Amino acid sequence: MTEWDAKDAALPCESAAERALFKAAYGYFFSPDAAGLTLLERHVRGEKAEGLRAAALVMQAANAELDEECREIGALFARQGQTLACGPGCTGCCFQLVLCTPFEAALIGMYMRSRPELGAFFLTSHQKWDAATKNFRESYLAWAIQRYRNGVDDGTHCLLDYYLACPFLDNGRCRIYPVRPYACRSCVAVSGECRSPTQPGEKPGMHNMELAAYTPHKKAREAALALLWKSVGLEPAQTRPRMLAELVRLWLESGAAAVLKACAAQREE
Repeated sequence: MTEWDAKDAALPCESAAERALFKAAYGYFFSPDAAGLTLLERHVRGEKAEGLRAAALVMQAANAELDEECREIGALFARQGQTLACGPGCTGCCFQLVLCTPFEAALIGMYMRSRPELGAFFLTSHQKWDAATKNFRESYLAWAIQRYRNGVDDGTHCLLDYYLACPFLDNGRCRIYPVRPYACRSCVAVSGECRSPTQPGEKPGMHNMELAAYTPHKKAREAALALLWKSVGLEPAQTRPRMLAELVRLWLESGAAAVLKACAAQREE
């Protein structure tokens, strides 16, 4: 990652310290090891910016390195005479339940703050999304976590119960594409059926691969996230997954503290 790339990123670095943080983060994701993680932790501790800005810069560096991996995978497919099914206009994965971390939500929120027209669009589309999902999204999220993380399906929902456009989708285009979260960025369609499934009970967005799971990136990201959670006083086990739309809205309206509180796991009485 060059200095030019860091300077002109979606969330530009505003100081030498931020540029050093970004460089350390990108270097760690490019070649993850214990020394790189220690250096990254040192930079994160040194940045005391409000609103999770340091964490947002780390996420941006992670995204930049993952994009490089996606380009390399695409080139590999091309050399083998194949093409990835992803492309402009394909929105299969944009109708799924999308999760994100508070650090990604902060990055997206900061990106939106400098684009008032995007904020206005999101507020309008979020109202529609909120009205359509408020009566079932928490139960669907709980069901999905049990099904995909623990292999338990209690039958309260099915995949087709949630098939709604992401509030950031606008005429087939993602309005936050440069800062989209890992759940979107690492999702790569491996078949045309991802866009147009033919099997009963399937919906678009299901025929894909989690690209980062096939490279060192996913494990490196998990270690970096643990570091970021620690920097805000939480362990990963003390947190719970939250939805992209709700976290970004919460960050815009109430700030970092409210987002972190929403992500803290509820204690059992």
